[in-house]
Amino acid sequence: KAKWGNAGTGVYGNGEDFATGGDKPEERSVQITFFLIGAEPRLEDPKPGQKATTKDNPVQDEKLVEKKKMEKEVWATKKGELTKVAISNLRWENPEAWEGTEAKLIAETTLKNGVAVKVKLLVNGKEIFTGGGNVASGKLSFSWTVCECGIGEGAGVPEQVTVSAQAEADGKIFAAIGDLTARFLVSTDWENFSQDYKWGAFAVHSEFRQRFHAHAVEVEVESKVVKAWGGYLVKMTRAGISDKIDGCGFAGYRFGRVSGVGSLPNEYFDGEKWKKMPRGFVPQDGEYNAKAFVPLESNPVMEFFVGRKYGMEGHEEFVWPDTFADYSYDAPKYTKKRASWIKDTKTRWSGKFKLRSKGCVGQHKGAGGGHPVRLDFSMSLKERFEPHVIGLCPGNLRSNARCFFYGESRIAMAAHEVGHLVGLPDEYVGGAVDPTINGDGAVAGIDATTLMGQSLGNVKKRHFVNFAEMANRIAKKKTKTATDFVAS
Repeated sequence: KAKWGNAGTGVYGNGEDFATGGDKPEERSVQITFFLIGAEPRLEDPKPGQKATTKDNPVQDEKLVEKKKMEKEVWATKKGELTKVAISNLRWENPEAWEGTEAKLIAETTLKNGVAVKVKLLVNGKEIFTGGGNVASGKLSFSWTVCECGIGEGAGVPEQVTVSAQAEADGKIFAAIGDLTARFLVSTDWENFSQDYKWGAFAVHSEFRQRFHAHAVEVEVESKVVKAWGGYLVKMTRAGISDKIDGCGFAGYRFGRVSGVGSLPNEYFDGEKWKKMPRGFVPQDGEYNAKAFVPLESNPVMEFFVGRKYGMEGHEEFVWPDTFADYSYDAPKYTKKRASWIKDTKTRWSGKFKLRSKGCVGQHKGAGGGHPVRLDFSMSLKERFEPHVIGLCPGNLRSNARCFFYGESRIAMAAHEVGHLVGLPDEYVGGAVDPTINGDGAVAGIDATTLMGQSLGNVKKRHFVNFAEMANRIAKKKTKTATDFVAS
């Protein structure tokens, strides 16, 4: 007859389900039900001849209780059981571990060296990872890089979960004593990145801020901009010009401009008047660079300016020979162009790759979860020139990290220059190249097909190197442990 018995606080066993001598092996089972303390139903025996019902035995109500059949025995391992079982004292070396760090499962064993041991990790009864344990000198060990794979994705990843473990060997399943608390980098405070770079003759200041938010990596690049005008500075030593002239400052350099269509300088100022470029001389990449000019009286610390002398420390004075026509910063065509730069930059940088720990990438063979990277780009207008400001200029000159031109036909230009602002060099011949970069498609720093290359194509994993560095910095600050995030 059905009779419920109290086998300990919150644990009940139904005697009717115990095996009898005539049962087949597959019929031999026992039902054990766990309750929260204080929530156990009242124990009552059925009356003589009365069959127990769900009223007497509420855990039989399938609408209230989820039942699962355990196909194999699960052995709870305790210290000192080596004479009875193959694995003893299976446990987590530390009861808590952060995402990106290694959690280690250890045990004593009678198994021979090299014997295969299957280890399963479960969260709420659901298998999240299966791997192989290592047996050596009477010890079993298994390492797992804590990651969200199999647990959740995006905003659905919890701040922490409880992970149970089982090891399968010698035809039995052994359950670990105690569980692991796995913690995840769901949300953190902002952290600032600021660094100066120089590749060849090109120098840039990179600055952005980053955080983990709703399990994503958020990057914010806010560029300070100023209303400006643009002109070229052209290196003309290849054309036989090596002297200095008043107002231009550098030996072998002249101011350049575009006459007609295109963005390549075809005229230069010889100190007295504008002239066509010398016959046979066409400026190449690296020989000409656009500069932003602003009125001196409103921007007393600007490197270049319109129509007024300004001494640049360590250099000759610079004087642009013409006066630029004024324009409205808020003109609809300029407002629309800034909006298109911002939208395109966000699209090209966001949702392309995720940041994951190297251990996660390895144990899941490249597949799996991770933190999606979202980049937000904005422009903040300044009334006066400030360090690291970008000049926004009318015209169709060639843009760079310090000077954007509204007439620029390449919409991806802004996303390319943002690449410099997050610490990346050019990847085309003649550009500001870092020849030490190899791999992921780059050879000696050159990969012309990418966003940082000549074609202004797609971003690649290596372009997220500073985002990964920042993720490791943020993780260490929050968790006090080292991680090794990479783009994947």
